[in-house]
Amino acid sequence: MAAKIDRVDQQYFETVLKPLLSTPDVEYVGEISERGKAQFLGQALALLFPIDWAEPFGLVMIEALACGTPVIARPCGSVPEVLKDDITGFIASDVDGLVEGVCKAGDLSRQIVREEFETRFSAAIMAAHYEELYYDLIEDVHKPTHPLTTGVGGTPQRISDVPRQSYECIKIERFLVDGC
Repeated sequence: MAAKIDRVDQQYFETVLKPLLSTPDVEYVGEISERGKAQFLGQALALLFPIDWAEPFGLVMIEALACGTPVIARPCGSVPEVLKDDITGFIASDVDGLVEGVCKAGDLSRQIVREEFETRFSAAIMAAHYEELYYDLIEDVHKPTHPLTTGVGGTPQRISDVPRQSYECIKIERFLVDGC
């Protein structure tokens, strides 16, 4: 098991969690460097991701998938969008379901997990999706009914007169609404 323990959580870790890790079945290795992460994840049976908040992306899941390592996670935040249940890992709402996922993790094809990463999250694919989003945003802004193309009282204005900040707000709003 690897994890970063923040200074504010150190006392809780020492008094509550560390005693639970002193069994022969658990090896706690602490925080892993970027260099060691791929090897650690690549040799793991699975990544257990028992998140309980709405994390918007969950990069560690993508890092595991890149190594062909299945992910077992709770259905919070981006988990249902990132994982394909029974293909790239298992999604479970409770501890029993997570334990079942760990038991079944060896049944998943690591090659298929890696292929799913390549198909959905490789740098080239992600860049292509961002490029498509940017073109869509530019197209939307140039429509006559878009708020940025009309001034006060509906008077049309030139897109070039719109401050760059407005483009950024639309891009962020679109990203959050559409989940692109």
